[in-house]
Amino acid sequence: AVPYVEDSTNASEAYTRNRIRRRVLPELKALNPAFEESVLRLAASAAEDEEYLSSLAGEGLQKALLDGRLQKDVMLTLPLPVRKRVLALYLESKGLSVTWEGLQRANDLLLKPGSRLSIGEGFLFFDGESCYYQKKETHAPVCFLLTPEAGIWKETGVFFGEKGACQLKY
Repeated sequence: AVPYVEDSTNASEAYTRNRIRRRVLPELKALNPAFEESVLRLAASAAEDEEYLSSLAGEGLQKALLDGRLQKDVMLTLPLPVRKRVLALYLESKGLSVTWEGLQRANDLLLKPGSRLSIGEGFLFFDGESCYYQKKETHAPVCFLLTPEAGIWKETGVFFGEKGACQLKY
């Protein structure tokens, strides 16, 4: 068994969690003696709902996904809570996590063809028929050796070195 250890910060009301534990919870219990039981029932119910909605989202993702894109017509048939979870699952499959606000914006853009939403290192594009995630293009610099004889010193992106200059092209 792991021995109990008192965290020294638990005594300080400088932390919100401690003020809630010491002030708010006792007040809520005074107002409603069944407060704890009610919160536990709500949490259990929310967990059941989340499990069900997540299973629907998994099915929705399978239906909506075609060639790596979420099909708009399928997405719009899904109830909003399921649709947001499908978007989240899709983005998680790309290694991304999105806030509730990000999912709300992504959902809103489903109806705006030609729009895009910056997420992580890329964009979620909406082309009117589908939406898809694509990383921002990165280009490796191409270096050209420029010499004083070339006469191209005023270009931007020119870096001078011992043997002349190197211009980075993207």
